[in-house]
Amino acid sequence: SGRPHISDGRVSVPAERSVCEDRQGPLSGCATERSTGGTRLEAGCCTVCRMRDLSQTITIRSTLESDWPQIRELRIENATDNPISYGATLRTTQRMDEDAWRLRGRRGEGPDTACLAAVDTTTGRWVGMMSGQSGDDDGPQAVLTGVYVSPDYRGRQCGVADALLDEVEDWACRTSDLLR
Repeated sequence: SGRPHISDGRVSVPAERSVCEDRQGPLSGCATERSTGGTRLEAGCCTVCRMRDLSQTITIRSTLESDWPQIRELRIENATDNPISYGATLRTTQRMDEDAWRLRGRRGEGPDTACLAAVDTTTGRWVGMMSGQSGDDDGPQAVLTGVYVSPDYRGRQCGVADALLDEVEDWACRTSDLLR
């Protein structure tokens, strides 16, 4: 398929197309709101989170500096669930100060970075995050730098990771021809 694939810890777009071509992922046609800077995905129009309540709604949006408390909470959940992800232990994550968390929130506001949150609008709970940056020591291409989805929202039946990846691909399309 034309979707990116993961190999050796990298997400890349198949060679036959760039990130920008043929934006026909599993969520095509499901965006019901783009004018607010995020994509509002309704459970009734695709596979987004049909676990408990069919009316449940997930909103994907860029993070802001002021989101630092929610980012911290989700990253602590992540470090508890998977102690080595994001390159930081639970102990290291818990010791980070407010300035460090604010910096992470600003990544959603920068032209060379992307930080997206999946928010369950029924509860207000943050249920996933995905981040990217333009280039690193391995090259100038866009890089997927972090992915986390809360255990209760994982899997194709929820579509949270797919929705986050779709938005990261949209961002990468504006900065690079490859997302790795």
